[in-house]
Amino acid sequence: MKRISVLTILPLLLFALEKVNLVKDHSFEKDSEVWHTRVGGGWPQIALVSRHDPESAYTGEYSGSGDTRPEPENPPLSFVQSAYVIQGFSSPKKTVEDIDSLTLFYSARYLYDDVDRSFLAYILLHLNANSEDFMKVGYILKRPGEPIGTQPHYAIFKSTSFTQDTLWHTLSEGISTDIRSWGSIPLNAVVDSFILWVTGFNLPPWRGQKVFFDDVRLMGFADYDVGVKEITSVTETIPYTPAALIKNFGREPAEFSVVAEILQGETQVYHDSID
Repeated sequence: MKRISVLTILPLLLFALEKVNLVKDHSFEKDSEVWHTRVGGGWPQIALVSRHDPESAYTGEYSGSGDTRPEPENPPLSFVQSAYVIQGFSSPKKTVEDIDSLTLFYSARYLYDDVDRSFLAYILLHLNANSEDFMKVGYILKRPGEPIGTQPHYAIFKSTSFTQDTLWHTLSEGISTDIRSWGSIPLNAVVDSFILWVTGFNLPPWRGQKVFFDDVRLMGFADYDVGVKEITSVTETIPYTPAALIKNFGREPAEFSVVAEILQGETQVYHDSID
């Protein structure tokens, strides 16, 4: 077997915990099975939702979007349409105390290019989803002047008014700080899913918008998250001996395998592994 020292493995019991991105696919990559979509509302269904929308993107060619701009014919006063882009959290579930901060980029396209004809978009964490006392907590983008009422199971940390322009804007918040300022949110609540929710509503007149989301980063502490910390090999040396620093960024001990691979173009010229 070829020589391989890939691997100066750092101690698994960590001395310093590092935050990682808990969103598995933050860039809405094309054909990703991580993000799920659905629409909601009355008949006829006019909301649109996409987890791959190249029309506008902050990074690369991909973004996710919810669109409630189309106007239904003669909608009743209470007519609501919603578009949801959702990512669930797999086992082991994360708890509120695991979450640190949120950063995402968004832009909006308004009905008839009029920001006053826009309505709402939520950025939410769904907590204790299978319990009667479930909660949806987070942030809200709203049309200028739109009051934010209260409703059961919802707690909105902060609200931000849509701007008149259609440029990309940053939403960056310290979720940990905001949650702790709301004493009613238990820190051991289980985070079931992350929801981007665009809503259109007939006040009247019809109010809706298309909102793009991209480069979503929900930072927190992972239970198991092993990765390459640093490549330490001297590349000019022949024969080449791969060497790297591998770290468990999570907070629990983990057993893992390390694979070393060298490609020449698309041809694999070296492959080895170690447990």
